[in-house]
Amino acid sequence: MKNKLIPHYKIEFEINEADKSYIYESIQEAFTILSWNIVTSTDAKIEGHTSLSLSSWGESITIEIGDTNATIESKCIGNQLFDWGKNKKNVESLLEQMKNFEQKETTVLETQKSSSFDTIQKKKSSFKDYLEVFVPTKDYFFTPILIFLNILMFVLMAIDGVNIISPNAEDLLNWGANERSFTLNGAYWRLFSCIFIHIGIFHLIMNLYALIFIGSILEPIIGKYKFIVGYLITGFISSSASLWWNTFSISAGASGAIFGLFGIFLALINGV
Repeated sequence: MKNKLIPHYKIEFEINEADKSYIYESIQEAFTILSWNIVTSTDAKIEGHTSLSLSSWGESITIEIGDTNATIESKCIGNQLFDWGKNKKNVESLLEQMKNFEQKETTVLETQKSSSFDTIQKKKSSFKDYLEVFVPTKDYFFTPILIFLNILMFVLMAIDGVNIISPNAEDLLNWGANERSFTLNGAYWRLFSCIFIHIGIFHLIMNLYALIFIGSILEPIIGKYKFIVGYLITGFISSSASLWWNTFSISAGASGAIFGLFGIFLALINGV
């Protein structure tokens, strides 16, 4: 399972059978020159990590060598959301040392072999990787849609004149926030609409951060339909609970639904 939030940079390039042993040697030489550590090494895969420094936090380096292509990926370790270009720099440094090795070997053997690395094609850029959290895919479908709906609702509220930092109670109620006297007097739709209403931009950002995190993990595990049903049901339950405990307070935001998703994830971890 791949966490889309962890910053990474990956490239892919074509190779032939004759390149395999050569690439393997050049990678080992490059790791030595860069003072990186190889953790595991097989004919098809090399895994290691960079050295800790001011410009590197010990990123994970993975090289996979197939029959017709090879990939190099640098990935942050932990829960970073931004790598400030570290992963791209790692891959470029590795490639540079591999090319230097190739040039030295070419000089020694007096051959005119063209560099296989000149045909490298970037698989994805770091910026596009970040944008993936907003793009629906087969296993990550409803999370981006929920993100879009929450942002869209907030933008529409802002265009209507609602304060984006600290909206007043009247504006929140006009847009569908949950409040006992309104909801129990026929406006039951507020139990769902309030899930998409946020009390200021900071409230929105915090909730979307949590939604991206749990959505990228949970939706591929349980499937998109169970995920969206779980989101709506836990959101409805949290809205209903708010009516029970809060007599005069206004409730809004996706927090209840998101915490519900975290609850589902914890239940799965514990085998419930």
